[in-house]
Amino acid sequence: MTEQVWEGTWEEIKKRGEGLANRRVRLILLPEGADEQPNGENGQRLSEQLADLVNQAESLDATSPESAQSTDPYEIAYGEIVAEKFRKQGFNV
Repeated sequence: MTEQVWEGTWEEIKKRGEGLANRRVRLILLPEGADEQPNGENGQRLSEQLADLVNQAESLDATSPESAQSTDPYEIAYGEIVAEKFRKQGFNV
């Protein structure tokens, strides 16, 4: 069986814990008042930082020299493979 991670308050975990009888578990206590999401270096939530990066990436000019398409068939095939990988993960590529 693969490792499972459950997060929540003790009460939430306890409700789902009947299936944990006779199983090895690891309990990590988070500091009181810990947010569900950690903050980045500048205090911004990581999801907000990611949203900023995604917005920046989407606003790049597709006609800029940095985004010029390669004519090398191997680079094109690799790019298509990478793009498909991220599409499967839910990204809009």
